[in-house]
Amino acid sequence: MERKLIIHKLTLIAMIFIIATYLIIPVAVANADRTDIYSNVIDDLKKDSNFDASAYRMNVLDYSLHLIQVAESVDNEVFVYLYQPSGQIVNLTASSINISTTSYLEPDYKNYKLELVSSSGVFFKYLVKDIMVSSAPVRYYTITSVYRPFDDTYDKGYPEHVTEVNFDVSKQFCFGTLNNEYVCSVSDIETITVTDKFVGLVRYFGGYHLFGSGSCDSHFVAFNTDKDIDRLYEADVYYTSQNYHLSDNNSLVDWLFPDQLDFYDIEEHYANLTYTQKNDFVGSGWGHPTYSWDRIQTVDQFLEENTSYKNVYSGAILDVNVSNYITDEGKKSLEGKKWVLRFAETSYSESSLSTTGRDIIATVVGNVTILRLKFESDGQMYNLGVIDNKQSGSNDPINGSTTDIDAVFNIFDWLAEKTGVPRWVWIMIAIAIPLAILLPVLSIFFPAFRAVLTAVFKGISTAIVWLLKGLVFLICLPFKGIKALIEKIKDGKY
Repeated sequence: MERKLIIHKLTLIAMIFIIATYLIIPVAVANADRTDIYSNVIDDLKKDSNFDASAYRMNVLDYSLHLIQVAESVDNEVFVYLYQPSGQIVNLTASSINISTTSYLEPDYKNYKLELVSSSGVFFKYLVKDIMVSSAPVRYYTITSVYRPFDDTYDKGYPEHVTEVNFDVSKQFCFGTLNNEYVCSVSDIETITVTDKFVGLVRYFGGYHLFGSGSCDSHFVAFNTDKDIDRLYEADVYYTSQNYHLSDNNSLVDWLFPDQLDFYDIEEHYANLTYTQKNDFVGSGWGHPTYSWDRIQTVDQFLEENTSYKNVYSGAILDVNVSNYITDEGKKSLEGKKWVLRFAETSYSESSLSTTGRDIIATVVGNVTILRLKFESDGQMYNLGVIDNKQSGSNDPINGSTTDIDAVFNIFDWLAEKTGVPRWVWIMIAIAIPLAILLPVLSIFFPAFRAVLTAVFKGISTAIVWLLKGLVFLICLPFKGIKALIEKIKDGKY
């Protein structure tokens, strides 16, 4: 018994020692660092005489990111140095950063990917990819926020479909030469924060095709901010897109034609929107519609526009009307939000074949983040960088539509209007022509139809004779009346 107790105590001491070692001694991530190419993060930070490593304490329950410094290398590369309180224990890695290489007065933010090149304890050094040091005498790195991937283990309380979590930086770093000495100055900048956001799409009917239909997916982001926006003039949005092809077979042929989903390359996009911009969609299929909307809208305008009844196609043979509506779930997602940015349109086509189910070609849009907003608040104009997560949405539209086709012989009205011949005459011709073609053909293969054909033509000829007699009677009727009147006048009876 005493021996077992000693073993338990030794095991406990060993565990405490291991935990303490991880909490106190910095551990390098060998498979992630690139110290064979780049200098060590600690060595770089110690070049600043004001740097005090003891001020940055470890906290394994703090999963945030904090920017310490920006640096330019002799190879014209740009690095950022982050303090990550959870350190090596949790081992979270930053993924991207929003930087404008212009002054905060005229910002032009882009989202740059980050590559971890060195780490030690709570200090992490990242290479900013696809950005080079310019040759300008004064160089700006205006930074709004830094991101890391969303992790449901550590990130609680975030909205659905968040892909990258952002952390506020709101600083401008300025590099240049003063009195032949390389200098860097840092200043705080004003930013605006998105407090509530929903990413979604509405799908617009694009007309019928031979084996299916084509539509337009209009992608949007609805949001609120921590500052009141009276009028919104401009907005910059970053997002990614990925085309896909889905062959969704029915259950009867799954064993022979299994379902197949193919994704293609992910592409990055920037949408620069203004309040004067509009977008139109004209479908390419039969009964094609026409839609138009503003790039920047209020939620009220968005709802009103997408709950309307539209005569989207009018032709000689038929009229097509589409009634749009926002689903109850969609309305709930938009509740409490004020502004909508309609930032992208992608095509959606769906065909249906009896042997293979349905075939869909469409695009997934995601990682949406707002980079900049230019707006008016209380009579003052602002042009600010935005603090915002990256977020995706569902591939299902938040709207639905019903299509009504009015085909009550519109062509006969059109012919009557164009020719002056009464509508009923064109209806009789439309009935007679197919019969005149079909019945003789059927009588060749089916002799029994000959009697039917004879009776039909006899009936038609009789009807035509009586029709002509009626027309003659109607035409002659006024003349008979005039003749009778003249005879009465001659006889002195009138």
